[in-house]
Amino acid sequence: MGLTKRPRNPLIIGFALIVLTLTGLPPIPAQQRPYTVEDLKKLAQGGVTEKRMLDLVKQRGIEFTPTSELLQDLRQSGVPASVLAQIRELVPPYRPYTLKQTLSGHERVQLGTVRNQQSEAFTVSIGGHVLSVAFSPHGRLLASGSRDTAIKFWDVASGALTQTLAAHQELVSSVAFSPDGRTLASGSVDKTIKLWDVASGVLKHTLTAHEDFVRSVAFSPDGRLLASGGPDKAIRLWDMASGTLRQTLSGHQHWVLSVAFSPDGRLLASGSIDKTIRLWDVASGTLKQTLTGHQDRVSSVDFSPDGRLLASGSDDKTIKIWDVASGALKQTLTGHESGVTSVAFSPDGRLLASASEDSTIKLWNVASGELKQTLKGHESFVSSLAFSPDGRLLASGSYDETIKLWERAP
Repeated sequence: MGLTKRPRNPLIIGFALIVLTLTGLPPIPAQQRPYTVEDLKKLAQGGVTEKRMLDLVKQRGIEFTPTSELLQDLRQSGVPASVLAQIRELVPPYRPYTLKQTLSGHERVQLGTVRNQQSEAFTVSIGGHVLSVAFSPHGRLLASGSRDTAIKFWDVASGALTQTLAAHQELVSSVAFSPDGRTLASGSVDKTIKLWDVASGVLKHTLTAHEDFVRSVAFSPDGRLLASGGPDKAIRLWDMASGTLRQTLSGHQHWVLSVAFSPDGRLLASGSIDKTIRLWDVASGTLKQTLTGHQDRVSSVDFSPDGRLLASGSDDKTIKIWDVASGALKQTLTGHESGVTSVAFSPDGRLLASASEDSTIKLWNVASGELKQTLKGHESFVSSLAFSPDGRLLASGSYDETIKLWERAP
């Protein structure tokens, strides 16, 4: 006769879970996710013993790269030395990205008809190159801007084209969602910035002040400001409440190709054809630092999620990682065979993605500078990159007229 299992009392189970929560001792089944920095801080603050914390870390591992800065942060938060020593030996496994979907919909632009010496007619056209991509803050929409003058919204889950916005007279070089996801800004060769209502697709406002085309747009983290840059060498800061020009930042000697706000909104970074990166104080509009080291134009800049690092991509085929506080160059990443067109940090700050005219995307370990993966699939220049808010997806826009969605392994 077999043994009969006694049913578990749900009240006892619930009480046990409450005790574990109050004492800071989470359950540790093997399938649970590895610890984040914040998880470890909570354990230390919850009074978990050194031995218990060490056992937990050994069993569950960590989900971050143990840089010296993070280890110092954990030390200051009360994580014991023995636990820190164990963390140093742990390296989270890399989860590769694979192609999930290819989105097509941007069209070739017909320029007109010409005739040869035999009076044969030929239609002249240029490709619907995808020049910019951006995820909405909730990650359900992807926006793309193209040489075909259109902006398109895509449903990320299905890959379906949901809306096409048409009002620009020339190619759309840059798109950016506001932090609340309600507004999309688009910059164009027609010298304007347009602000769109995302839900309805209605054009809300057109900003004009640039003397030449608008190459890059970026919202401040609080959504109150919009920065824009272009060939007129100036960066403009716009007040989003009124739609008026608030300030013009001057200093670059050539086209401004990229602008990006720091996560706290206090700094603005700009990259230029003059081979420099400039860091501006947003409140005062003053130039704080000029970073030099690239041998060709700086096409893209991006801050790490914690604001401590700045990445820059250049036509000199390199990516450079800078310490924001000191302006010191920390790393130079090499491997692309042509100019680097776009750089983007993953939301957890562990990876840096770079796109290039060599038609590839490369993924780098930020802490070590190690090349983790090269993504191939585009048939022409890769012009723009964007991670989804959860880091699960990476979008790439290309001169091959497509957008590719790459998905991280579970």
